[in-house]
Amino acid sequence: MDFILLLIRRPLWEELERLVRNTNDPMICIGDFNAVLSAEDILNGVAISEQETQDFVEFMNASHMLEAPSCGLFYSWSNKGLSSLRICSRIDKVVIIDSMLELFPEMMVKYQPCGISDHTPLVVTFPPASQVKGRPFKFLNMLDDDRGFLDVVTEAWRTANDHHHMKKVWKGLQTVKRALKNLQSTHYSNAHGKVEDIRVQLQMLQNDRAMNDDSQLHQEEKELINSLRHWSNVEDSIVRQKARIDCMTKGDANTKFFFTAVKIRQARNRIGMLQNAQGETLTSTEAITEELVKFYKVLLGSYAPRLTAIGLTTLRAGPVPTLDTRASLIHPMTSEEIDRALHGIDDNKAPGIDGFNAFFLRKCWHIIKQDVYSGEMEFFLKCLPS
Repeated sequence: MDFILLLIRRPLWEELERLVRNTNDPMICIGDFNAVLSAEDILNGVAISEQETQDFVEFMNASHMLEAPSCGLFYSWSNKGLSSLRICSRIDKVVIIDSMLELFPEMMVKYQPCGISDHTPLVVTFPPASQVKGRPFKFLNMLDDDRGFLDVVTEAWRTANDHHHMKKVWKGLQTVKRALKNLQSTHYSNAHGKVEDIRVQLQMLQNDRAMNDDSQLHQEEKELINSLRHWSNVEDSIVRQKARIDCMTKGDANTKFFFTAVKIRQARNRIGMLQNAQGETLTSTEAITEELVKFYKVLLGSYAPRLTAIGLTTLRAGPVPTLDTRASLIHPMTSEEIDRALHGIDDNKAPGIDGFNAFFLRKCWHIIKQDVYSGEMEFFLKCLPS
C-alpha cells in the first residue's frame, strides 16, 4: 500500500478513536475497513507489512475494541481471479466496544457466500443468552500466593495411592483438583464482585464528613485500601490468565477490557452454529450436541479401506539416522530429561485436559516429582522392547 495513502487515512482512524472514546453507549462498527489486522487476513497478492496494519491495530488497542466472534467463511473479499491469481482478504469486519458483549454475550457474525459480489455479506445475530453449564477446572496461577496452597496440595497428594505408578499420578491430580476447586470457591470466588463492593464501601467512607478528624475512620480506610489492592491484584491475575493478554500495563482501566477479551475467547470456543451433512444449519444447543455425538458414533469402529503408504525407496534415499542415533531414541528415560522437558514449557501455555499448567507443575514439583518420575519410567519401560 502506498505510504501517502496511509498518511491520508490516519486522521480517519484518529477521528474514529475519538468517536469511540467520547461515547458511553454500546457501539458496533461494521463494514469494509479496506485494511487488515494481520498478515493472516490476506491470501496471495503482495505481502502485507507491519506498517500497513499499524494504524488499524493501534486504533483497536487504544479504543479497547475487539473483533466480534464470527463463523462461516473466513475471507470477506475476493478479486474473483483464477487459480493462483485469486486474491482474498478479510477487510470486512465487525468490531465492537466491550460493553456490547456484556449486553449480548452470544452475539455472532456469520460470513456468508458472496454470490456475484466481490464482498461477503455479514449477518450479525443477537441470540438470547443460553444457560451456561459448569466450566472445566483450570488452575489459577494466583493460588500460589495463598499461604495454605502447598499444604493443600501436599495433603491431597498423599491420599492418592495405587500400585500402578502412572495411575497413582492420575489419582493424585484428580484429588488435588478437587481440593483446589474447594480452595478457589471458598476464598477466591467472585473476585470482581468483591472489588466492586470494597470500592463502594471506600467511597461511602471517604464521603463521610467526619473522615478528616476520626482516627477510627482513618484505620477503616487503610484496611479497605489494603483489601482493595489485594482483591484488585487477584482479579487482575485471573482475567489476564483467562484472556492470555500480557502485553498491556496493569490498572483499573484495563480490567473491563480483559473481561471482554475473556468473553471473546469463550464465544470463539463455543459452537453456536453447525452445518450437518444435509446442508442444514443447526443453532440450538440440543441439535448441535446431537449432531456431534452422531458424527463421532459413525466414526467409532470405522476404518479407511486404503491408506497411502510411504515409499520406502524414497525414504531410504534421504538422510538415515545412524545406529547410535537410533539407539539413543530408545535408551531408558532419566529424571534429568523429565526436568528439562518441564522447564522448557512456558508458564502461559494452555493447560492440559486435566486443567493443570506448567506453572502448577513447577511450583509443586518437589511434592509430586518422585511419583511422576516413576510413572513416566513405568510407561516407557512397558512400551519399549526388552
